[in-house]
Amino acid sequence: MKQILVIISTLVLSSCASLTEKGEDLTVYDSQSRHLVSDCKRLGEVRGKSKVFGAFVGRKEAYVDARNQAGELPGADTIVIMKDDVKFTKGEVRAHVYNCKEQRVQVIKSEDK
Repeated sequence: MKQILVIISTLVLSSCASLTEKGEDLTVYDSQSRHLVSDCKRLGEVRGKSKVFGAFVGRKEAYVDARNQAGELPGADTIVIMKDDVKFTKGEVRAHVYNCKEQRVQVIKSEDK
């Protein structure tokens, strides 16, 4: 019995995804806060997926996957989680990716005049 628990624990820990540096640098909003990116440039959409599990572990893994994908888009600095679909055997997250820094710089410059 202990061997089975060790094997399961090892599988769970080894399957957990970790954020890349680019994924970690993103500002993250949920869909209810999407008005905060209304002036930002939308760069695309990503779909994060869990590789093995669903439920809590699958949700976290799907969020990490979505953030890492978004971080790879040139100019990406913000991600808005639009929907998550988590079941017992899988997790999936759909998110929109934005560049908000350029918009913020333009607003600041126009206010200075």
